[in-house]
Amino acid sequence: MASTISAELKIVGDLTSDGDIEIDGRVEGKINGRSVTVGPRGHVHGAILAESVRIKGAIEGEIGAMKVALDASSVVKANITYQSLSVDAGAFFVGSVHGTASKEPSG
Repeated sequence: MASTISAELKIVGDLTSDGDIEIDGRVEGKINGRSVTVGPRGHVHGAILAESVRIKGAIEGEIGAMKVALDASSVVKANITYQSLSVDAGAFFVGSVHGTASKEPSG
């Protein structure tokens, strides 16, 4: 079961989990988890480091993951380090991307 930051919640500080994290609220800080999903109403101002990252909402900062997916509803202003990257038509992206052959997330 994923840990969820609900739409009504704002967190200032770092989050760490050995499992999955779903963000529907606002987080200002660094997020570490196995899988991190920023929901359509979610907003992250900081860094995300995980094996898998899916952005449906907004992020400003850094993303480091083996697998990164930017959905059509995403607004991404970030530098992304990835092994696998998918970007849906309609996604908004400003930043840089750096592919890596490493099997470890980086960021």
